[in-house]
Amino acid sequence: MKYLPTSLILLLSVISLSAGHPGYGSGRGGGGSSGGGGGGCRLVTKTVNDVGYEEVNEQVCKTVSERVCNTRYVDDCQNYQDQVCQTVQKRVCNNKQERKCSKVYKTVNEPYTEDVCKDEYVEKCEKAWQVTGYGEKVWGNDPSTCIKVKKTKCSPVTKNRQRQVPDQQCQTVTVPDCRNVPQQECNSVTKQRCNKKPVQDCNNVPKQQCQNVHKQVPKQVTKQIQVRECGGQGGSGSGAGRGGGYGGGSRGGHGGGRLGGHGGRSSGGYGGGSR
Repeated sequence: MKYLPTSLILLLSVISLSAGHPGYGSGRGGGGSSGGGGGGCRLVTKTVNDVGYEEVNEQVCKTVSERVCNTRYVDDCQNYQDQVCQTVQKRVCNNKQERKCSKVYKTVNEPYTEDVCKDEYVEKCEKAWQVTGYGEKVWGNDPSTCIKVKKTKCSPVTKNRQRQVPDQQCQTVTVPDCRNVPQQECNSVTKQRCNKKPVQDCNNVPKQQCQNVHKQVPKQVTKQIQVRECGGQGGSGSGAGRGGGYGGGSRGGHGGGRLGGHGGRSSGGYGGGSR
């Protein structure tokens, strides 16, 4: 970049000399340049960060109180006295001997099979489609997503338990020999006379009230753009070949001999020496 003003001066000199000397560039060499051109800049594709927006629908809910009433019926009762008579059996007994057996329980051991369950930790991974060497798509584990999860394993186990089983135990005992004798028995009892009465139960009941909110959410994105990239310094390269110059092919004037100016390998400059 530091030779850019010199290049501009050279370009203006070439234009003026070519206008005054029709034989421009007709020496032994051409009028090329062997240095860097255009300041050494180029266009490159670069990935940069940007911000994009994504439209989402989000449900926003809030809790409100709603008054809810229910009608129920309760008993509205009043007490009153009533004479109630009934026939009852009066028991009359005489003693007698008899063999009496009673039911008893004894303890026995009883084997049984029970399923015993316990939790074990196993490793499970997310599955994604993978292509095998034969071109088949199969579900394959993604090792980067594996987590430890609990899995319950149950197996049968034989155990013993004690159980009460019925048994019979008998003996001779003196027991009453009884029979029922009917008789009338009356009593004053308190009764209730009831009617159904409506009452209202009211409560504030929480209720979810929701609505959809349409909004745009910013998110990080990338994009590719063209940028100018300039690096380093290049020679001006304003010279020509071994004999190039502004002359019309003569050995003098503006042409160049073998001595150079600003640039090429054996460049001709502005007013090189004569042979």
